[in-house]
Amino acid sequence: MKRLAPRTSIALGGAVALVLTLATHAQTPTSAPAPASAPATAAPTAAPTNAPVTAPPTAPPSFPADEARLRATVTALADPGLRGRMMGSPGERDAAMIVEKGFNEAGLTAPLVTMIRPFPVPSCVEARRLGTGSMWGLRRRPGADCPPAESRNILATIRGAPGQGAILVGAHIDHLGTAKDERGDEVVFRGAEDNASGVAAMLEIARALGAQRKPSRTIYFVGFGGEEAGMMGSRAFVAIDLPKLEPVRLMVNLDMVGLPVGAGQPYSLLVPPNAVGTVGTETRPALQALVDAACRAHGLMPLSGRNVPGVGDGIWRRTYGRGDGFTFEKVRVPHVFFGDAEPRQYHTADDVPEKLDFPRLKARTEMIAALVWNAANQVEPLPAFTPLPLPGR
Repeated sequence: MKRLAPRTSIALGGAVALVLTLATHAQTPTSAPAPASAPATAAPTAAPTNAPVTAPPTAPPSFPADEARLRATVTALADPGLRGRMMGSPGERDAAMIVEKGFNEAGLTAPLVTMIRPFPVPSCVEARRLGTGSMWGLRRRPGADCPPAESRNILATIRGAPGQGAILVGAHIDHLGTAKDERGDEVVFRGAEDNASGVAAMLEIARALGAQRKPSRTIYFVGFGGEEAGMMGSRAFVAIDLPKLEPVRLMVNLDMVGLPVGAGQPYSLLVPPNAVGTVGTETRPALQALVDAACRAHGLMPLSGRNVPGVGDGIWRRTYGRGDGFTFEKVRVPHVFFGDAEPRQYHTADDVPEKLDFPRLKARTEMIAALVWNAANQVEPLPAFTPLPLPGR
């Protein structure tokens, strides 16, 4: 997952300006509490909009996730041999092949010619330490030429009835690659939480939903490349591939879903142990109702930017504009972003599979699978697009 910070323009092939958004500060850790089983929800406090509030099912269907398979997928994507999955690298291509294989095993098909959707990215970026802390981020290599490289998105579908709109589930597959530390030793950024966790959840959801009867609405799944360098994969997808598909009415973004919300943050003691971070439901009661119903049925609490005084808006400020979901917001597709606060291992070499809470990842995967299936089959229209408010408003 990337963070917003000062922007640096990069010329690609002498013709296209690409923007990299760079991280600027580190976080501190807390211990990870075990997931709680007692459900807890909070009603949104935002003013009503003109979007009709849907009546989602009171008992979402059950889609058990395989914890061992989640662990195996995270381990494969975070393997040191993939060299940190830098955009345009052989490691990112290997990660794309893992995702493509997972989609095929789930019985999904390519809605366009192929699942692999390549797009150009700059080759002159590298991971560098940000300030004096432990966090690293992507920056342009000083003085380097910037010829184009190739990254890729992976697109698959579960076909529904035509003309009903579609839901898109996405997770970025790339990370920071490798670097040299101050002693000249190689650092490999394995990116287990960021974002092998989200990709593993997406593949498990694809497997669960692909085994069901045909949904009323089409469901697309996309593994995005190049997110860490400024959501390049989702930008390319929205510009090139999205217009060719069934109209997408809701985007569900999975980015860092394997650790407790608030770990390492001053407000962590105020966050319920069964919370799951959500962004995108602010001032959207119909979308909040869908999320609430799925979370309630799975003993989870959706922590949004508006529903926990003193905590929610702080998360909203920290996450506004971040992640592939906001690329879809720019073309008037509402999104809900499931993610965590950033622990100490965020954007460091300590982001390894052994740090993840796999029972927590399993519970969230099952909840999101139910949410997507409910949205794909509800009789009511999907939540209408309304602009998200700026933080603090």
